[in-house]
Amino acid sequence: GGLDNNTNSGDKDIFLVKYNSSGTRQWTQQLGTSSEDVGYGVAVNSNGEKIFVTGSTSASLDSQTYSGNSDIFLVKYDDDGDKQWTKQLGTTSQDVAYGLTVDSNGNIFVTGFTKGNAWPITGYSDNVSNSGNSDVFLVKYYDNSTLHWTELLGTSSSDKAEEGRSVTVDSHSSSSFLYLTGLTEGALQGSNLGNYDVFLAKYTIGGSKSWSSTVRQMGTSSGEQGYGVTVDSSGYIYVAGNTGGELDNNTNSGLQDV
Repeated sequence: GGLDNNTNSGDKDIFLVKYNSSGTRQWTQQLGTSSEDVGYGVAVNSNGEKIFVTGSTSASLDSQTYSGNSDIFLVKYDDDGDKQWTKQLGTTSQDVAYGLTVDSNGNIFVTGFTKGNAWPITGYSDNVSNSGNSDVFLVKYYDNSTLHWTELLGTSSSDKAEEGRSVTVDSHSSSSFLYLTGLTEGALQGSNLGNYDVFLAKYTIGGSKSWSSTVRQMGTSSGEQGYGVTVDSSGYIYVAGNTGGELDNNTNSGLQDV
């Protein structure tokens, strides 16, 4: 059924709920198609009046073009819960968005993975060729829903997967940078230590990789995944996730540790 008297469109729907600081629910919005739709990430702009939701859809969401398999979506709401616009983006292969962030100018950055070749933008020199299996994608939208640029990050092995899980913008620096984390089965930098490794990549707001060696990668033979990233006012970057091994000589307490 529908959440808070909303109508379910079929299978799984996306929802967005707003609470006030006392924990009182203000409104609930539900959005979907007759197929599976999942919301994975939410972000607000600097003054809290615009809310953005991203995830995946397996059909045409709000009459957008469906490309096949699963597509990514980005939906903008105002602080009253009124939908402003919906954008859908995909290839004929699987595409899933997990994380997003909004900078001080209202630009929206979304990350996830694609198993196809991504979305070239006229007049912009994008890196959009898939390197093998699934690649990380990072896209930038303007507040008016225009797609500005697309970047892919991956390794060349056809059986190796890369996924972006979280992205953040360094709002403390005079020259804003983006930091992106997730997982890789390949060797984005150096050698893969086994199974999945965590990666950390740094991009400019213009979509160019900032570090000369492209990314930072770490792991054990048991597998690691990065799920969250943030930056403090001194420019230090913090990455959180899980490990099945003993990362940096720490002791593993069981199957998977934080």
